[in-house]
Amino acid sequence: MLDNLEKTNEKENVKFLESDLTRLLQENLAKNEEILLLTKQIKTYIRRQIIWSIFRLFLILGPIILGIIYLPPIFKDFVEKVASFLSILPS
Repeated sequence: MLDNLEKTNEKENVKFLESDLTRLLQENLAKNEEILLLTKQIKTYIRRQIIWSIFRLFLILGPIILGIIYLPPIFKDFVEKVASFLSILPS
């Protein structure tokens, strides 16, 4: 009788462990799917931030580089015109 009770109790424990393990695995799978979704959202956000940072960098550096390229000849012409104008004026 006691041996039969132990076998029944053992079978119930195995069933309980299997059902508990299955439930835990399903919960784990659901959490992993949620983490995967959040990770994809974070990657998208980071990618957008990188693109925006590069755009802002070009927005700031672009005019500076163009100024370095185009302004010296303009200043040179301006200085020459002002100097010629000042040399024409009587002292």
